[in-house]
Amino acid sequence: MRRVWPDAFVEEGGLTRNISVLRKALANGTAEAYIQTIPRRGYRFVVKARRRVEAVPCLRWINVEGREETLLLREETIVIGRKSDTDLVLENPYVSRHHAKLVKGPRGYTLVDLDSSHGTFVNGDRIAEYELQ
Repeated sequence: MRRVWPDAFVEEGGLTRNISVLRKALANGTAEAYIQTIPRRGYRFVVKARRRVEAVPCLRWINVEGREETLLLREETIVIGRKSDTDLVLENPYVSRHHAKLVKGPRGYTLVDLDSSHGTFVNGDRIAEYELQ
């Protein structure tokens, strides 16, 4: 306890009670599967901890060299185009300077055409607006 809380007073009985409450909250009766008692030493958390992975939507495409690229979708609006001031620059003569945008909504992203010269397509169909899956 001195290594964990060097500048604090921790009552051992309080720690025991807190471990009991924690076991009840974690396991509904199978607490030993999570917290092991080590006699005269303390407690050990015995479940392997895993890093929480947050699901972030992403956009994937094949670039002009034929390699797959990925953009994590974290912004509310992402402008796609050929011009350098867009969020996603695509070097392609058929892509307008400000071609389309992705707009985050309550159910995900919607792809919106920005009156591009050659149009915006999803699965071969020209769209003005399309809710992505």
